Amino acid sequence: MVPSDTLRKSLSFTAGIIILTLTGIFGNFEGRAVIENTLYFDVILLTVMVAGTAYLVAAPLRERGLLPVAMNGLVGGLVVTIGLALVVILQLNIDMRFVFQNLGDLNGGTLTFKQPIDPASGDWGSLLLLPAFGAVFGALGGALVILPGRVRSVGVISVTLTMVLGMIFGQVERVIALPDALMLLAVVGTAYMAALNLPDTGSPRAALRIGVGVALGVGIALILTLMANNGGLERGGILRGVGSMPTILELTITGSIPGFVVVLGLAGAVGALAAGGSSLIHNGTAYLLVFLLVLGVMNWQGSMTIVSGVLVLGLLALLFWFAPLMAQRAERSFEKTPRQDQQRMLVVFALVAVGILIVAPQFMGLYISNVFNLIALYAIMGIGLNVMIGYAGLLDLGYVASFAIGAYTLGILTTPNLITCGGVHPDNIPFPEIEATCTGVMSFWAAWPFCVLFSALTGALLGIPVLRLRGDYLAIVTLGFGEIINRIIMSNTFKPLLGGAQGITPIPTPELDLTTLNNAWAVNFNNSTNIYYLFLFGLGVAAFVVYRLASSRLGRAWRAIRADEDVAQAMGIHLVRNKLLAFGISSAFAGLGGAVFGASVQGIFPNSFTLLVSINVLSLIIIGGMGSIPGMIVGAMILVGLPELLRELDAYRLLAFGALLVTVMVVKPEGLLPPKPARLSEQATPPASDAQAVQAVQVAQGVPAAQKGGSGD
Repeated sequence: MVPSDTLRKSLSFTAGIIILTLTGIFGNFEGRAVIENTLYFDVILLTVMVAGTAYLVAAPLRERGLLPVAMNGLVGGLVVTIGLALVVILQLNIDMRFVFQNLGDLNGGTLTFKQPIDPASGDWGSLLLLPAFGAVFGALGGALVILPGRVRSVGVISVTLTMVLGMIFGQVERVIALPDALMLLAVVGTAYMAALNLPDTGSPRAALRIGVGVALGVGIALILTLMANNGGLERGGILRGVGSMPTILELTITGSIPGFVVVLGLAGAVGALAAGGSSLIHNGTAYLLVFLLVLGVMNWQGSMTIVSGVLVLGLLALLFWFAPLMAQRAERSFEKTPRQDQQRMLVVFALVAVGILIVAPQFMGLYISNVFNLIALYAIMGIGLNVMIGYAGLLDLGYVASFAIGAYTLGILTTPNLITCGGVHPDNIPFPEIEATCTGVMSFWAAWPFCVLFSALTGALLGIPVLRLRGDYLAIVTLGFGEIINRIIMSNTFKPLLGGAQGITPIPTPELDLTTLNNAWAVNFNNSTNIYYLFLFGLGVAAFVVYRLASSRLGRAWRAIRADEDVAQAMGIHLVRNKLLAFGISSAFAGLGGAVFGASVQGIFPNSFTLLVSINVLSLIIIGGMGSIPGMIVGAMILVGLPELLRELDAYRLLAFGALLVTVMVVKPEGLLPPKPARLSEQATPPASDAQAVQAVQVAQGVPAAQKGGSGD
């Protein structure tokens, strides 16, 4: 018997699916291939709607067994598809386009399986297939409920990522060649397996692991160099195969052998460290390697075919199944490692990660570089806002104001205007005389410290009148501040200085001139690849400073204020000073992001500084994990980078964004990478007995061994 709750939920989900159908969602995605000539996005969308509804209505009944959940799933799938069939019939009898202008012709589309129906002749066959489709996939969706949770989650994540990669294939197919990916996998895997057999005790474990990994990487590099110079990289050769020339392996035949040896040496060090490093190091290494291998497979195939789709799905499933299990062993080994060695491992891994980020633009196209720049920008602002929200517990919805102040400060200081031209408007100065008259114009390198300082000052000034506000009231005031700044930069009153609706343009691109040291050391940051390093520099500065502050006395004071202001004040924490510091430091990083953003787009426009920016930064903090710096980067990659890559979704990107946000908040409300709880006494070893406690106290007080009280007196 089908519970009434199943019908109620099915009808609710069907109503939402019908609304999406009336917006023309099936027509927009019709014909967009995910698997070339085999699987299309509109079919995937219909399947997800049916199976997803069936799963959700059957989930509460998982304890009853396979038959009840399958039956309830079947009912859910039928309700959805019958509702969609009624929409098709309604469109055949009523012209609904005067209301739903984006609604295409459903007859002959996805809902009729590309076969038009003819009501006049009574040919309804293709429409009758829709309920049958709903019954089959509804039963399958309901049956998923009884699968073990880990199997279900690994399967769903792997299938979803495979579909996403199929959609963005055109943007990522040229990132890395398959021979390069296999080579890195072999080096890291060999070093990983070798490190597993190293002794698990003794203090020099970090140095030993790193040494073994580097030695293996260098040895493999020398062997590959010999093979490459003996025809291995010729088309059809053992190292190249029949695909495109691998970029990293090509270094062996272009005179860059030292660089090739360094790359593989570092790869070996990473593999050795991952075997005994923290779960973050282990999983980060595993995810990076497998995704590089996945991209290599896609590059090898040239398109997302059935073969590449199956390989990608299998690799992702293996990754998400085995990586967490192996990470537990690595974490146990890491916890046994002396603290000094732990720090060495983290430092080495961080240096290697920075090295990877430095060379990454050489393998990415301009589009991917632009996406990475946007991710880095939001990560910088996320790290800054995390000071207020994640550490101090102060909710700021006007963070875009500090972002705008930093950007406009850069624009004012680096372009001719009333300030830099001594009070004379540039329009009143003959063009040949502008450079001689406007002597106050600065370069980017001279201006960006002022952007940071001015943003910090305005943030601290904002904090003064709102010190006594908490929670929603503080959020409303900061929201108002953000809107005030937006109206000021749009105002015609300040147009001579801020440009009004036209903004400030052009802003000169940053230049780094070191020709006094070397004639070739002159860089103009005028493209996506070069400006990437400026964003990377800003991200590194933000992460380092905030990490050090969070581990300091000030960071502990912020966390105490977040927990309870009254108790923190009673314990002697100065609320005014620490809150103002949180406002100022947080705003400073927004100013840093604004300065780099202005230099990257070479212009500043008011429509870049809307409330949506603050909402996006706040969202990535919540998704990544409040108080977690790695979480900010992961949150930016998911909430900023992924929607940019998924521009194929067109008008439905924000819908996918919202669905992703809700899903993550339901599954992991603490965030994807929440900070580990502090254990300040984890190194303290309690005495095993009262006698040992007395002895420990005597040693601490400096009592000589001969004067210690004995238990036998």
